[in-house]
Amino acid sequence: MPFGNGLAASPATLTGYSPCIDATESHFTGKEGDQEPGNIRTSRELNNADLEKMAGQFRLLGEAMRLKILKAICAKPLTVGEIVAATGATQSNISKHLALLASAGIIKR
Repeated sequence: MPFGNGLAASPATLTGYSPCIDATESHFTGKEGDQEPGNIRTSRELNNADLEKMAGQFRLLGEAMRLKILKAICAKPLTVGEIVAATGATQSNISKHLALLASAGIIKR
């Protein structure tokens, strides 16, 4: 069954969710070997479409439950059931928020 429909989790939705940030794709500043997370920067200018996408992502982050979800999956990918247990929300509510976060590119399935 497709993700985000509010029904019980199927095997396809039990693969885990994690933030879309991948430090291996980022560019680091500083000397070679100095790959501390705080040294990440972008390598190009942001155009209007990029800024609009970022604004939409920030609007999505204005919901406290979505921040709770991101906090829960920050350390490692979790299944929908594990996110439900970590946040205390219902499975249908978590699925709704996960679908929105995934569609905005903030998390990946």
